[in-house]
Amino acid sequence: MPLSPISGAPGRNGASVAGKTCLSPRLMAYAELVRERFPRVIAGTTVTNLDALADDLCTSLDDFPLTTGVLGCTVFEHGEAYTAIREGLRRDEPMRYRFTLAHELSEILLRRYLGALPDQCWRERVCDAFAAELLLPHAMVLASVGVLIASHAGGPGPSDATLDELARHLAYTYEVSLTSARISVAECSSCHSRKSGNPFPDSSFPLGSVIPAQAGIHLVLCPRFAEAWVNPAQQTYHLVPVYQLTKNQHL
Repeated sequence: MPLSPISGAPGRNGASVAGKTCLSPRLMAYAELVRERFPRVIAGTTVTNLDALADDLCTSLDDFPLTTGVLGCTVFEHGEAYTAIREGLRRDEPMRYRFTLAHELSEILLRRYLGALPDQCWRERVCDAFAAELLLPHAMVLASVGVLIASHAGGPGPSDATLDELARHLAYTYEVSLTSARISVAECSSCHSRKSGNPFPDSSFPLGSVIPAQAGIHLVLCPRFAEAWVNPAQQTYHLVPVYQLTKNQHL
């Protein structure tokens, strides 16, 4: 059964994308669904099997001598997706190839959703974030950073060198660029350093509860444990379990 592209418009004031790279709860849940439908297990973590996903989504996927500066492009014709990746990229820069392919596949999966965004720069940013979530799940990185922080409990916390060592390990293990891994580790480290971003015990904020917006809870808290839906009219956040989002999403 083919995977259905996600549709729908972004939330009020761009609430579908929290910050520069964080995805909305709905998009995070959709990325999780893609990983589950096209799984590749690395070190116990399910990431996306890009080749299988490309076979499902692309009418054709070819190497092509693209214009300088362009790594990949996808053209839609009569509802079919034709994707081209710069010739030689897979051979010369395999990690960049994987991310480029993931980006192009994200454009296909999110096509209707992206059409509601206001500008191309924003659309590219969403595709980059979604591609990263397909290859290096935020929840896994957040958990890894959490282990490091817990091991330094009572002290100054892990050093920059220690965090960079983690990023190098993740880049090697999950076959992503070191830059992507460093960005993900930095974001997760920052998330842990903010009280509102830490994985929280259910007793503090029970799932399904409503929290006043002034409590300072961020839109994306921790994909592994819960997600927050914002109600702009009431200025409140609703916390729900991830599995509930996956079951109830409209694809």
